[in-house]
Amino acid sequence: MTQRKAFCFRMKPNAMQREALARMAGARRYVWNWALAQCKAHYLNTGKSLPAAELSTRLTALVSFRWACVTNLSRPISERNRPPRFGAPRCDRRGAAGRSPIC
Repeated sequence: MTQRKAFCFRMKPNAMQREALARMAGARRYVWNWALAQCKAHYLNTGKSLPAAELSTRLTALVSFRWACVTNLSRPISERNRPPRFGAPRCDRRGAAGRSPIC
């Protein structure tokens, strides 16, 4: 007979962590509701369910569009037409200021 174990944890987040958790929960709720609306609209129009690959493609386009809008407004006017720069800054083996490696 298989025995299942469960672990219960209590979180005591500080103010910054509570804010981050609330943002993550809000983002998940937004994406869930957006995907549900997409699936319902597709079903009403076609009578078929929306394939997961198509939903993923639409979500990627939505995220790219929103990211472009937000970053475009936060960048200086001289840099708005340039493509965004990706990648993390490089660091040595020890990491920044001798701490454990983060890169």
